[in-house]
Amino acid sequence: MQKGRLTEIADKAFDLSNTLEYTMSIRFIPNGFCFIVYARKHDGILYFLEVAEPGKSSVEVLRDYSQSHPVLKSSFSQVLFLEEDSVYELVPMGIFQDSDATAIWKLTHGELAPTMQLNVDSLKILDVNLIYALQSDLVQSVQSCFPTVRFLNRQSLFIQTSVMENRKHSDSNLFLNLHAGFVDVVVVTGGKLQMANSFAYRNTDEFLYFVLGIYDLFGLDQYKSVTTVAGIVDDELMAALMRYLKNIRVAARPSSLLGSFEKVEKPERYLNLFNIPLCVL
Repeated sequence: MQKGRLTEIADKAFDLSNTLEYTMSIRFIPNGFCFIVYARKHDGILYFLEVAEPGKSSVEVLRDYSQSHPVLKSSFSQVLFLEEDSVYELVPMGIFQDSDATAIWKLTHGELAPTMQLNVDSLKILDVNLIYALQSDLVQSVQSCFPTVRFLNRQSLFIQTSVMENRKHSDSNLFLNLHAGFVDVVVVTGGKLQMANSFAYRNTDEFLYFVLGIYDLFGLDQYKSVTTVAGIVDDELMAALMRYLKNIRVAARPSSLLGSFEKVEKPERYLNLFNIPLCVL
């Protein structure tokens, strides 16, 4: 049997007796989960835990730890869950009401399966809503551990932080968040969202086809336009990109990470999780 993996980091400012002033954000990983604790007062992440147990589902591991781990058993001002597998649709706020979600979903994706339920994130800096479908059993499982949990879609976080990053300058940027077998894509020009989509790919050639096609579609400059990469940054994919694009960078470490979190390996893997405080608090 494979041995489980656990990584735990706590900043010296973290106070287990004071968690009602903190926000906890959780996401699943294969065979486990990870979470952060954020403090508005310190404007920083104070606690990080990642655990994986081969042979168990992520739900099982979360359920076990939520009943036994002292941090997860504590009360927080807010509990957030970052959902990373769902299909989504963007809709302008001006033409949307919550009661329209089912009709819009049927128009764009067909009938909602009985095992799914819709959720809506409001991206206020862009005046758009993001509708997405969650597995009902996932929702129920997470709610059984944290009854007041609020769900967030991965692309909601990625779009907002990409736009915020682009507004620091006036160039056109391509942002890529890599997952196992698919990539989330965001194009921003002059602080305005031009495109947000997700593409599944089977190999490096298909990945390049989508990325270079986006460069061509939006007239991006392969020498000047910055492409920022986060997520599971694969060496083979990066090498392929660098053959065609000359201005590539790995996503920067979020400012909310205090000194203790220099120990986190490859923080770009957790970009959306670490950036949650920038978008929802």
